[in-house]
Amino acid sequence: MRARLTGGWTSLRLRGRDESGVTAILVALSLVAIFAMLILVVDVGGLLLKRRAMVNASDAAALAAAQSCADTEDTFDPESRADIYAGSNVNGLVAEDGGITELVGCDTGRGHVSVFYSVPQDLFFAGVLGLGSDRPVATEATAAWGPVAGGSVVPIVIESGYLQGVCKVPDGVSVGDTCSLYYNNGDASLGDANWGFMNLDQWNVASTESCHSAGSADRRDWILNDFGELLALNGNPPGSAPTYVCNDTGHSSSNWQDLIDRMQLNSILMFPVNDCDGQLDKSGSVSPCPSTPDKYDIIGFTKLKLTAVYKGNDPAAIGTPGLGGTCNPAISAFTNGQVWNLSSSYGTGGCPPSSGPDSVPATGVHIFPKKGAEYTQCAPGDRSATCAYWFDPTARTITWRIPAANNLKVQYDWSTNGTPGACGSHPSDPNAICLVTEWRGFTTGPGPIGSGDDFGTHAFALCDLEIGSCPEET
Repeated sequence: MRARLTGGWTSLRLRGRDESGVTAILVALSLVAIFAMLILVVDVGGLLLKRRAMVNASDAAALAAAQSCADTEDTFDPESRADIYAGSNVNGLVAEDGGITELVGCDTGRGHVSVFYSVPQDLFFAGVLGLGSDRPVATEATAAWGPVAGGSVVPIVIESGYLQGVCKVPDGVSVGDTCSLYYNNGDASLGDANWGFMNLDQWNVASTESCHSAGSADRRDWILNDFGELLALNGNPPGSAPTYVCNDTGHSSSNWQDLIDRMQLNSILMFPVNDCDGQLDKSGSVSPCPSTPDKYDIIGFTKLKLTAVYKGNDPAAIGTPGLGGTCNPAISAFTNGQVWNLSSSYGTGGCPPSSGPDSVPATGVHIFPKKGAEYTQCAPGDRSATCAYWFDPTARTITWRIPAANNLKVQYDWSTNGTPGACGSHPSDPNAICLVTEWRGFTTGPGPIGSGDDFGTHAFALCDLEIGSCPEET
C-alpha cells in the first residue's frame, strides 16, 4: 500500500532571482560613461583648441609689442599693438582680457616684453556632472629684441664710425636719415682697398690665410640675391672677437651696375661693418686705417635702403668745386673818408661772380701807389696815423682815412666754397662710386639676437626668461 500525505500530493520547484532593476543600473552607468566621453571629446577638446589659439595669440602679441619697441621710430603704443594681434588670433578676445605684464627697454637697443591673456571657454556637458559651465584658458609669452648677430649680406663693407652726413655707425642715426658712402680706391677713407668689396666665401678666415678673388660673377650673385648663408660673428657677445673676412680684388664696374639693378628690385640691403683699427695686412699683422687691408675685421651688420648710385665724376655725387682768384677792380683814386664796397667789382674780369664770394680775407686786401711802398692796412680797432685804410670783412668795405691819393692799384683775394654733392666734395673720378642710402636701423631680417655692439640692425624672437634665452638687457 502506497503512503499518502494528508492534503494530497506536494510538488517542489526552484525560484530564480528577481532581475527587474538591472537594466536601470546599466543605463545609468552607460550615461555616466557617455557623458565622460562627451566631456573628454567636446569640452576638453574645446579647451585644448582654445589653448592652442591662445598660445598663438600671446606669441603674436608679444612679438608685435617687441617689434614696436625695437623700432624706435614706431609711434604705435606697444600695448595697443599687442592687443590687436592677440585679438586677431582669438575670436572675442578683447583688450580687457589681458595685455603686457612686463616691459623692459622699450625704444632702446635691447629689451623684452611679456604678455598674459585669459578668456573663458564654454563647457557644454561638464555642467551636468557639476563641473561648471566654463573654464578660463590663460597663456603668456615673452619676446625680446636685440642686435642681430648674423645675417645674409651683400659683399660691400661699411667702415665703423664713417658715413657722410648725419650718419655714424652705430651712433647718431635715426631710421630714415640719409647716409652716403663714397668708395674710391685711392682715397684713405671708407671703401679704401678695392672699393670695399669682400670675398664672402672667405668669411671668418685665419689671420694668415691667403686671400683670393671671388670673381665678378659671384659678386654679382651676392649683390643681386645676398649671400646664401647666414654669416655670424665671433665672440660672446657676438662681435667681441675678431671675424676676419678677405677683401676682394679684381674690381669690376659691372658690379656697380648690378647694385643699380638690385636697387630696382629690393633696395634694403644688409652691409657688414668693419673696424679699421683691427683689420690685417697680407702678413696677418694689424694694419690700422687708413692702410689698405688684406682682411677686414667685421664687428657688426647694418641695414640701409639704397636710393641712388652715382659715379665719382657726377656733380650730384661730388658737387661742384669752389672758385677763387685775385681781383683788380677798376678804381684808381680815394678821397679822405671815402667808403668803397667790394661788391661794385663783382662779376667783372677776375673778380668774384655777381653772387659774391664766400670769403675775402683781410690779409688778401692790398692797395699800392704807382710808386713806393704798399699802403698800410689798419689792424682791427686801430685808428692811428700810421695806417692808411681799414677793411671791414663783414661789410666788405674799404674806408680811406688819409688825404686823397691818385694812381692807386687795388687788389683782393677771394674764394667760393663750391657746392657739395650727395657724398660731399671730392675730385672728379669716374672710377669712384657714391652710394646714397636711408638708414634702416630696425629689421626683422635673419640672424640670431646677440648682445654685442648695437649697429642699428635688430631682430626679435620669442624667448624664455626662466631659462635665460632672452638677450641681455642694458
